[in-house]
Amino acid sequence: MRKQIIFVSLLFAASFSLETSNQPNVWEVDIVTIKSDPIDLISSDFGQPAGEYNWNSDQFVLMGREPLRCEGCTEGGKHIAIQNLTLFVNDEEFFIKAVCYTPVPLGIKGAGGRCSMRRTPYDRNDYASPCFDSDYFDGGDAPGRVPPGPDNGWFTDLWIRDFPIIKKSGANAIRIYNVNPTTRLYTDEVLAGNRTSIAGTIAPPSYGKDHVPFMDIAYKAGLMVIFPLLGDESLMSSLSQQQFQEYLQNQIDEIGNHPALLMYTLGNELNLLGNPRLLDQVNNYINFARNYSLSKWGRSIPFTHAIVDNPSSYNTLFASLRVDVFTTNAGYRGLGFQDLWDGSQSVGFDGLGVLSKRYSKPNFIGEIGWPQINGTETADPVNAGWFNLKWKDLIKKGTPVGCIGGAFFEYLDEVYTKADPLQRTMGMVSPQVAVVGDALTFSNPGSSSVAAIPEVSSGSSLTSFFSWTLCLSILLWNYR
Repeated sequence: MRKQIIFVSLLFAASFSLETSNQPNVWEVDIVTIKSDPIDLISSDFGQPAGEYNWNSDQFVLMGREPLRCEGCTEGGKHIAIQNLTLFVNDEEFFIKAVCYTPVPLGIKGAGGRCSMRRTPYDRNDYASPCFDSDYFDGGDAPGRVPPGPDNGWFTDLWIRDFPIIKKSGANAIRIYNVNPTTRLYTDEVLAGNRTSIAGTIAPPSYGKDHVPFMDIAYKAGLMVIFPLLGDESLMSSLSQQQFQEYLQNQIDEIGNHPALLMYTLGNELNLLGNPRLLDQVNNYINFARNYSLSKWGRSIPFTHAIVDNPSSYNTLFASLRVDVFTTNAGYRGLGFQDLWDGSQSVGFDGLGVLSKRYSKPNFIGEIGWPQINGTETADPVNAGWFNLKWKDLIKKGTPVGCIGGAFFEYLDEVYTKADPLQRTMGMVSPQVAVVGDALTFSNPGSSSVAAIPEVSSGSSLTSFFSWTLCLSILLWNYR
């Protein structure tokens, strides 16, 4: 469902410094408006469907049983454990009610605010928009930046704005899709001379991405995190095995011992069935990361890979993917999940329930959504209450056969980043640019020439900003 852009190194030809022109507070966070429900008709004040089957209900009452316990299986909370197709956190059964979270700032349309140019880790004169690697989970600062960056970390204000809304929806977890593996911890170690650079030349001060503040704030809000490890197909082909493994180590070193960590996902909707070599690579990197997590932190954390909903692939991938949890983005099947758990309508598909029991792998629905055009498609009375009906199906049919939860797609309308108009209004909230400021400008030191960047405007186009940016940067690795 999601396409993202990740860069590990950015190369720029020009030397620039930042200036502003009577600029207002461009760090003011975008405004989000909570929808009465994601599809206009049938939900609570906090953007999540209401009614008998909703996230503000006690799921175990709906299941007709008490939550399970596994005395000592997590060793005092050290591990995230799986026993008998059940997920345990702190020895208590944890049923996942997640929101897919990509808080794209509307400043991505131009240069203002959190999408304005920021120095990369690789050279003193390298600049890029921090929005173009899809890593909105960086709480790092920007030492020496002129003008200064946000006072409390680059994207921190977005999470402070969003997490109370997500929590009030009844969610207990968030699923994110991409974080840059060039971490602050890694760049600190390279600059201190404690390790060599994986790729490119790291230049001081340390500008790697810092994801610890994000995890801290999520944990404080009562939200666990399904965390993405590097899983890009292009990078698996272009990087050496050692380089790829080192990037995985960066991520596990950074957040692998954090109490907010619920599960790792390595890859989203890759063509594993059609590419046996890619399947082997994913399996090998999952095994490497699993073993490294145990050796580094002494923790056992579940691993998964999210696949596209293709019934003909399930039997093969259940048997061949070396995951602890089998994740499928199968939440786009209309009002229910059809034969997802019993396979009764699909040739060659035994159903997730049968497969979960056969291979002792619980199943998880990685995305639950309904494409819509400004709510009109799902506002039809025939479809009113769609989420409640899907969630009822998941509770009644999925949980007895190993389903450990699902993730609502998604938190925020991505009106400027989705190519498909059907995907631009799927969020719990609608965003609006908070301020329209003067353009940030870049000037070549020692020169009087100034190149202006388009200002942030709710009616402008991405075209001019892309054309300007492409003159400066090489965007790498577009992936699902």
